[in-house]
Amino acid sequence: MAKLLTADERYRALAYPYPAPEADCVWVDGRIEPLVGAGVNDIAAALESVGADPRARRDPILAIGSNRAPSQLVRKFADFPSPCAILIAKAELTGFDVVFGASISGYGAVGGATLAPSPGTVVEVWATWLDDKQLAHMHETEGLRVGSYALLELQQIDLTFTAGPVWTAAEAYVQRAGAFNLGGSPTAFAEVPATGRKFQAFAQRQAQAVLRDRFAPNRTIDQFIAENIHCKEKRMARVHALRQSAIPFDWPHMHDVTPKSLWRG
Repeated sequence: MAKLLTADERYRALAYPYPAPEADCVWVDGRIEPLVGAGVNDIAAALESVGADPRARRDPILAIGSNRAPSQLVRKFADFPSPCAILIAKAELTGFDVVFGASISGYGAVGGATLAPSPGTVVEVWATWLDDKQLAHMHETEGLRVGSYALLELQQIDLTFTAGPVWTAAEAYVQRAGAFNLGGSPTAFAEVPATGRKFQAFAQRQAQAVLRDRFAPNRTIDQFIAENIHCKEKRMARVHALRQSAIPFDWPHMHDVTPKSLWRG
């Protein structure tokens, strides 16, 4: 008998990549504290005010999908001791777009966000600053150990933060399999704002409908999502099919910085 989709399962699958914060902030134990000022002293004061050590090493990683969403951070870091504080800052990345990866997550969302070069496009991204333990845990949740994502250092980029700084290099999680191929090009996330967008853009529900029509035309969207959540064999067969035509990430100025202890390739 087919399993029914619960309300929580439906939301988690269809709301991906989930709402971003309204502005730069410190996420701490599930709540948001505004970040006022972008100076070193401002950031240190904000971290100290929530009980976090401002001297601790923190590595910035681009958050292009759900990792910039407070609700997803709650799920990922629920078991971390308090205070679990993560700095989140908004930026614009020129020459790229945030697109659907060639995958279906274990909780039923299509894609998982990844990047694709897109000359002329300026897309909203965020960065999260993670301490050593948070970073190791984020690597696990991104599937670095099983090869789902790679941690890439992107060089010769134009990344402009809302607070002012401009970076020419940054690290990001990018799907090793590549982007979902629909008609020969990637498909952007409609939920992620961009200007000068070149790719077609779908909301998560539209992407679900496209894959449902391909793999299970006699199923409703709810039934299709429930199958992907509760039947790993079917989900992985569908993922395998998607990856056969995936569009590889192609940026000439990058280095794979995935920790060797995690990457089996």
